[in-house]
Amino acid sequence: MELRVFDVAKNTSTLVWKNAADERQWLNPMNIRWAGETVIFPYQPAGDEFERYYSLKLDGTAPAPVQITTTNGLIEDASNTALSKDGKTFYWSTNAEDIDRRHIWSVPTVGGTPQRVTVGDEIENTPVALASGKHIAVLTAGAIRPQSVGVWPAAAATPLAKQKVIYPTLGADFPKAASTVPANVKIGRAHV
Repeated sequence: MELRVFDVAKNTSTLVWKNAADERQWLNPMNIRWAGETVIFPYQPAGDEFERYYSLKLDGTAPAPVQITTTNGLIEDASNTALSKDGKTFYWSTNAEDIDRRHIWSVPTVGGTPQRVTVGDEIENTPVALASGKHIAVLTAGAIRPQSVGVWPAAAATPLAKQKVIYPTLGADFPKAASTVPANVKIGRAHV
């Protein structure tokens, strides 16, 4: 397998990366996306229960793809991922560190330490990086609020980070008081 960059004006291509002759991991990457000076793609390594995203620099300096989603959690599909406008930041929705919910995480497309972007007791998925680079939009829902569009700061979450729900705005007649916040129920074996 080879990755090449084609120069349309010169009608030439440059080799960016080629897997080793005995390499079996990178035989068929799919859904390759251009991300600034890198390309990213999903891949599920053998023996790993989660699909991971990898990046590869287009300058030819990378000896192999770099795993960028190092959190242990499910990324349901490509609609739960997004790129910043400049292609330097990758966002994804996952249940990492919160098995009951989905939250948004980010990482530089060249690799680095993932940062959790959204926090709280609600669910956020389907991120979209806004053109300003300062915010992301997400689909969000809570125990007493139906799915809505929310906006979050794009930077790593802080304890004070809050989303702004922009649509729909619920009227005073929406029955929030009639809703119940679900509770986890854990069933275990009785010890005798």
